[in-house]
Amino acid sequence: MKYFPTDWSEALDQLPRYLALSPGARRVVLAMRPSQGAGPTALGPFRDELLDSEFVVPKGSGATVVPADEVRVLHTMLRAADRRRLWDDPSPGALMGYLEEHFTTEEMLATSGSRGWNFAADRADLMHTVTSVEWVETFLAADTRKAATAWEAAHAARSERRRFDDHHTWVATRRVVQTLLAAPAPVPLASLAEHVPDLQTMDVAMGLEAALRYLLVFLSLRGPESEPVVWVWPQVRARLGAPPPGRPEPMEPAESFEAAWLMEDMTAVLAQAAGEPIRLRGTDQAIFAAARKAIEERLITVPNWMGINALEAEKRVEHAADVLRLAGYARRSGRSGQDLSLEPTKAGMEWLSASTRDRLAALVDQFRASKARRPNTWYEEEGLEFFPVRLSVDLPKTLDLRKWLTDSFLALHGEPVRIVDFLAYASERENPFLEAVREGTPLRIPWHGRRPARHDWERLWGQILLEFLNERLAPLGGARMGRTADGWLTFVLTDAGRYLLGAAKTFEYGTDAQAEVIVQPNFDVVFLAADPRLEAQFARLAQRVGTGPGVMFRLTRASVLAAAETGISAAQLLDTLRAASSRALPANVERQVSDWLGAVRRVQLRPTLLLECPDPETAARAMSAAGKQVRAITDTVLELPGATTKDRNALVKKLRAQGVFVS
Repeated sequence: MKYFPTDWSEALDQLPRYLALSPGARRVVLAMRPSQGAGPTALGPFRDELLDSEFVVPKGSGATVVPADEVRVLHTMLRAADRRRLWDDPSPGALMGYLEEHFTTEEMLATSGSRGWNFAADRADLMHTVTSVEWVETFLAADTRKAATAWEAAHAARSERRRFDDHHTWVATRRVVQTLLAAPAPVPLASLAEHVPDLQTMDVAMGLEAALRYLLVFLSLRGPESEPVVWVWPQVRARLGAPPPGRPEPMEPAESFEAAWLMEDMTAVLAQAAGEPIRLRGTDQAIFAAARKAIEERLITVPNWMGINALEAEKRVEHAADVLRLAGYARRSGRSGQDLSLEPTKAGMEWLSASTRDRLAALVDQFRASKARRPNTWYEEEGLEFFPVRLSVDLPKTLDLRKWLTDSFLALHGEPVRIVDFLAYASERENPFLEAVREGTPLRIPWHGRRPARHDWERLWGQILLEFLNERLAPLGGARMGRTADGWLTFVLTDAGRYLLGAAKTFEYGTDAQAEVIVQPNFDVVFLAADPRLEAQFARLAQRVGTGPGVMFRLTRASVLAAAETGISAAQLLDTLRAASSRALPANVERQVSDWLGAVRRVQLRPTLLLECPDPETAARAMSAAGKQVRAITDTVLELPGATTKDRNALVKKLRAQGVFVS
């Protein structure tokens, strides 16, 4: 190590001199260069205090003072511990600085087992290694002298002395580490020996030196008092000093939200496209702002407290458009930069005309139909995928992550639990990656410079579960999300969620609305309480005018005609209004809606090709050549209905054979 002593006995003996100084005098000492010392200006009002403490002595006959010889080892250590105040900010950045301050490159490479190919990756590997639970666990598991020397041989540089060849050093190092693991906070260096009364001061010094060298513990100054403290890495202590997480306990939320907002968003986008193809930008195939804002007005309100990414209205619209295409309900048509647009497919129009429950079932069925038993590395699967994440891990084919995921969610038995408790238990206690490692199954992360540690596998499995909750269950109405009075997020599976996971044969959706909704004679729709499912139904039929309880929608001619354009009939629309409304529909509303829809007519728009002939004789020759392909509109104008490029070319060829040329 660069600046920490190899023998801590002298530094510990002299430490009381430093601790006897005032905070101001300590700052002067820490700023003092050992060889240059400090002059009157730097000493300021602390000169007499420092001289009386004998921490410094005059340099020659001048006014400059330097550290006394007996404190030089301590002074060097204190300055190094001051430069990297790890315990003021135990962050990855601070730890990186700590490593580079105190360790040589040879020591760092030996500790982590890196090969020295990449400077940044090597440092990152070392940080990852020494902050992992396994790092301390494997050291403490080496409970014999032979095992301890083997552990040290794997992590010491070739040029280093072997500390654990000495039995006392090995025993003392274990005791120091165990003692600091039991401490609830960083321990002042001056009182470390008091925490291990069964060791002699010299043994404590040897154990501290070895523990610091192998990054089992960390030392730095802390706070305005500039006191040296030592402790294990906080996350390691938190894990090793706490019991393993138990099964999540039921936790009733103060507020909750349940709605298949992805399906409702898709309905809003497709309904817009059914009226008129939605123009797309040529650069990124995104929806133009004007059309997007019109769709956003139809979206149901999703609370931001759920902490789910991509809840912004713009992202929801684009995501819904993407899922529509993947599900086969919409397609892009036209040319980029000219008339590129999103339009519904035949399957999409059929889906749009189905009931709310059937639309959701058809969408969920596509996710269920995915054959994937684990997340894909690349976008290999066409259509909608069961897993919402990519996984760059080489897994054996026998590892069925879909079953593990399904079992984790279904084990909750229908009661709300805190998400953090669910993830902690599943990540540590029901983790397929850790189970595979325990069984000796080789798992590998390609292009990864280090061997994954246990907390890597825990974090990865937790991420997969959380992404599935946030991007599959919640948006598809498969989970009722909640928030407790003190801000913790909860969830519970719904019947739709159990259906998605394959544990139910069917489900109901949209039949248990709880809010009271009143359609008023002035065509306003009043919500007396929030209900996202009813909100989604009215978003298809009425113009949004509010976002909370109160007047949220208004039935207008334009909104009713827009609904009719998607294929809904007058009877269906009125039935929907009656089912959603808590009171009977006002007679004038029923009559006006019926009148608006009664005026609806549908016409067919189709392409055609006209042949304009100079005279009736030419028209007769053209009809003779074309046969039944054409029909006469006038005595000189012929029509080729539904003409395609192939039809046109065939007609031109026939006319040319008769000496009639198309100009």
